[in-house]
Amino acid sequence: MVAIPLFLHTDAFVYFLYCHTLPFTVASLPTGLALPLSKITILDLSKNRLTSTEPFAHLMLTLEELWLSSNDIKDFQAVEYIAETTGRKNFLQGIYLEFNPVAQEFEYRKRLAQLIGPTLETIDGIRITGYKSQNTGKFISLQEQLKKFQDLALERARQQQQQQQTREKNFNDDALAT
Repeated sequence: MVAIPLFLHTDAFVYFLYCHTLPFTVASLPTGLALPLSKITILDLSKNRLTSTEPFAHLMLTLEELWLSSNDIKDFQAVEYIAETTGRKNFLQGIYLEFNPVAQEFEYRKRLAQLIGPTLETIDGIRITGYKSQNTGKFISLQEQLKKFQDLALERARQQQQQQQTREKNFNDDALAT
């Protein structure tokens, strides 16, 4: 068995915890990850046969990056523990769940982005700005985005047409004046 270093029992200097391929599962620890790690911002638990995000849901107040690649997280129910909820805000900016069964789910990235909340910027190292509106933080569908782009293009075309008509009118007025 691998011993967790003693400095983990105090969070004075722990901002990044890297625990790859431990010979035990995190859930089998007597306290899970209930260690007082209130300053931790990056948690890497890749390759640890994890089946749920429950053991470290309490860390969502400080975590900015959560790396859970190559575990055994099967569905979104196992991820719901880290979802943003009323009364608990997420600050998670990036999550890695690649090589987990949940990553094969239909609309995996979209569902994960909606579950985590508006602070999420990357999933598996890929920017996800297409899943949320930059201005409101609300998630909008691709169809709504296309409609918005179409409306903007039409408005711009109207403005250009008005500018062209104004230039032509000014040119004609100048020609008549001379």
